[in-house]
Amino acid sequence: MDKAINVTDVSPENIDRIWPMVRDKLANAIQHNQGEHELPDLHVNLLVGRMKLWVSYDEEGNVRSCAIVELRRELHRLVCFILYAAGGDLHDWELGSECIEGWAFEMGADVMQAYARPGVERRFKNNGYQKVYTVVQKDLTQRRLH
Repeated sequence: MDKAINVTDVSPENIDRIWPMVRDKLANAIQHNQGEHELPDLHVNLLVGRMKLWVSYDEEGNVRSCAIVELRRELHRLVCFILYAAGGDLHDWELGSECIEGWAFEMGADVMQAYARPGVERRFKNNGYQKVYTVVQKDLTQRRLH
């Protein structure tokens, strides 16, 4: 029988208590980013409430997956942006996205967004997200060396 999975957001005052349980999962996710964040950046932003941490956990309190989101005000809309999602299986992702989307709606968000690597893109697609554009990037720091 599968264990029951719960999903919850973590308030800023509880970040330090939960951080050791999500740090390695997030470190793995950050390995795939393009230098936008490092773990200390995320930790500080979660502590001050600029970003929100979500976790899924089992009956024994073991953290299975986590996600970090950020509300971004654009000119004509509020976006709930999923910065990182790490760990867990598809069931965790489905529960997590339902909870995050519900919270985002309550906060007045008009849309959910995320950058996704091709492997992770499938998880989002399975939850009703659609690919609307592809982000490409070029590193210009090498130009400064010449």
